[in-house]
Amino acid sequence: MTSAEADAGFAVPLVVPLHSRRRRRAQAVQGLQHTIPAAGLLFAGMQGLAGGGDGTALALALTEVVTSVALLATVLRSLRNLRGMRRAAASRTSAGHDAAVSAPAAPTPGSSAPAAHAPSAHASTAHGGEEHHSIDWADIWAACVLLAEAWHRWHEEHHVARPALVLAAVTAFLALNHGRLTRRMLRRRALTLTDDQLSVGGRGWTRFRVAWPQLAEISVGEREARLRSAAGVVRRIDLADLENEAAVRVALQAAQRHLASRLHAAPAAPVTPVTPVTPVAPVTPVTPVTPVTPVAPPVRAGSGRA
Repeated sequence: MTSAEADAGFAVPLVVPLHSRRRRRAQAVQGLQHTIPAAGLLFAGMQGLAGGGDGTALALALTEVVTSVALLATVLRSLRNLRGMRRAAASRTSAGHDAAVSAPAAPTPGSSAPAAHAPSAHASTAHGGEEHHSIDWADIWAACVLLAEAWHRWHEEHHVARPALVLAAVTAFLALNHGRLTRRMLRRRALTLTDDQLSVGGRGWTRFRVAWPQLAEISVGEREARLRSAAGVVRRIDLADLENEAAVRVALQAAQRHLASRLHAAPAAPVTPVTPVTPVAPVTPVTPVTPVTPVAPPVRAGSGRA
């Protein structure tokens, strides 16, 4: 552990992704939406095979059946994996919550910080319980179903289904870049602790980022965590929605200890000595001036007439 990590109390940078259960459910619903056109395409393919066509019609019917069955099987397997991961995440959450409750609390000012193992970024990231493959096969088969639909329209009506082709291209692009896009999204929404700041992503492109001296409060409750900056900006983390709740709790407790140690180690601001005020000299009262009596002009002798 480096000196910066020893001062922070955790391995820097500590990056913990936020695996949302709501996002998982939204992805499952999106996969179920793909099954609607797949069921219709499977029915059309079965009709084509029952019609006894040959050549292009037989190839089209086989393509419709294979792509629709593959999509339905992939979606069902994803739902089964989702249920298994939910059970595993629930067991990890209960075990991690017990460990988090028994973990040492954040030190108060005036007390020494308890010794604790610093959580590592690699270990915390691995507790997400979510594997991100480079390709999303459900979307791959969904794109194949769209292409089969476009082929069916061309075979039946000699009409180019441009919307289906564009949607198939977009779906295939997202499927091939699924792993990279998911990792980028998780990095953006992750809880990140460094020796300089704490940051966590929010909805859309917003991000709560604040330096440690500007962080006022970190509170961790039963269902949510609350981060508040000195400027009054608040970021809430729904712990009950996270699959890796235990890893997030451990990281937040490490952040609490680090914040408390910084507050305890912060030097007091020097007091500026007060300059004594020079007493004001009393004002001497002014003596009133005596008014001058006007002098009568002298009278000239002989100036009068006889």
